[in-house]
Amino acid sequence: MVEVIFDSSALITCCKFTVQGCYIMEHILRFCEVFIPDAVGVETCIASEKYPDATVAEQAVAAVKSRYPEGFIYHTLQILERGDRRCLR
Repeated sequence: MVEVIFDSSALITCCKFTVQGCYIMEHILRFCEVFIPDAVGVETCIASEKYPDATVAEQAVAAVKSRYPEGFIYHTLQILERGDRRCLR
């Protein structure tokens, strides 16, 4: 199974568009192991009242949350999140 880490931009795009009546995010969740860093989940779900794709993102984050591994991968994602913050300053 392919492992995929989403940033905000990719998550929003995959929750906005559909293929054969199904959101792209739903297709990806079927065939990939998805990781969504906490900061990305918060950033994309905060606007769920304004944007319908934010509701889809919220559902994706909830589905992925239970599959979030503990230990090394979680620690690595935390390091990557800090690195992203440094790059965006």
